[in-house]
Amino acid sequence: MRTLFCLMFVFLWLGGYTQPKSSILDKYNPNIPQPASLGDYSDIVTMGSPFINRYPTTTNPYSDRIRAQNEQMTRDYERYMRERQEAHFRNERMIDEALASMEETNRRLVRKEGYENYLSTWNEVVGMINTQSYNLKDAVYKIESFYNPSYMSYEEYTRFIDDAVVTINNAIEREGYNCDDDMAKKMMLHRFMTGVIEWQDEQGNHMRTRPMLYDFDDPLGNKQTENLFVLKLIKTNKGQCTSLPLFYLIMAEELGFDAYLSFSPNHSFIKLQDDKGEWHNLELTNGHYTNDHFHMHSGYVSAEAIRQGIFLKPVDTEGVLLQQLNTLNSLYLKKFGYDLRLKANIDQLVKTNPTNITGWLMLSNMLTHHLMYRVDRYGIQNDEEFNQHEDLVQLGTWRMQGYETIDNLGYSSMSLENYIDWLKSFNDSHKKEILKP
Repeated sequence: MRTLFCLMFVFLWLGGYTQPKSSILDKYNPNIPQPASLGDYSDIVTMGSPFINRYPTTTNPYSDRIRAQNEQMTRDYERYMRERQEAHFRNERMIDEALASMEETNRRLVRKEGYENYLSTWNEVVGMINTQSYNLKDAVYKIESFYNPSYMSYEEYTRFIDDAVVTINNAIEREGYNCDDDMAKKMMLHRFMTGVIEWQDEQGNHMRTRPMLYDFDDPLGNKQTENLFVLKLIKTNKGQCTSLPLFYLIMAEELGFDAYLSFSPNHSFIKLQDDKGEWHNLELTNGHYTNDHFHMHSGYVSAEAIRQGIFLKPVDTEGVLLQQLNTLNSLYLKKFGYDLRLKANIDQLVKTNPTNITGWLMLSNMLTHHLMYRVDRYGIQNDEEFNQHEDLVQLGTWRMQGYETIDNLGYSSMSLENYIDWLKSFNDSHKKEILKP
């Protein structure tokens, strides 16, 4: 079903394209000879039936020579047609390349600055991973600002985070906990995000924080990509299962304790380890602690996906940064579409991490997009015509290998409707939001 959906989507996207009725190359090509123009040599010599009856076992050397000439000319014609067909396909490839070059030329000025920003951000995050000098706060800002540079300034972004760190540390100290105690930090960060912290400032003013709420309006960012951003969470105090866990991880890094990201279909959440080494899942969509069985009961988490580590596995900071590179690629795709530079970086990610399910999905969809474009350009009508093109067969093979890898990893997705229903099954905040005036 996933493959069919991708094929339908790409086919509809390309639906406005129609095959040209003629090529500009036609006027430079000679007319293809038709069989009638080759002549009919069968009437040059007529032996007559009396000769045939009289000499039934005799062959005429002259007739054999003419037959041989006809056969040779037929072979020459067939060879000529094959060469013309090969030349036609070469011309088609030249046209494809020319169109791609023209498209690139037209978009070069727009894309140049965007690609330079993309490449700069990519290299910086890769540098963090290679040197293990992790800085999730900066990585998230640079990636989200690549997509929308004017959404929020870096000063506003860092000021909010720095103020949150001060608020949490002061609350820990006021309540008599050790500021170096990781459990105290986890408790107070949890309260900062899902509850309320109250205090009086130096002027005696009563101060309080606001809980961060789940935004049910656009949980998958279909209406506006920025709705998935940590920047949007900071600006509006509303987020979802992408921005809320990412903000938690940024704060954990700033406060100095270990926290991990984990995934289930269409969802991400926080994993924390207690002093006894036991794992606990923090669902920031409602502020509750759960366990892995809760996600398994959704019916979309397979045993193979758990075994392969694509779902329910604790992901450390390096893994989160690798996932942020997937996000960067997705944002580049939204802005500029598929190109070879993007494919090279996706290839690099799946080679680095063969269970990178996001990378495999992007790569397979890219191959589907390219395959359907060529099918439309060649005017392919059936399997026989398809199999005559080695490039199409190779693209189709690579594409199917990608989807087979996805299936072998145990991946499954959840529809938006089922995802919302699943969230509502353990979160009554949606009802409270609807009842607000």
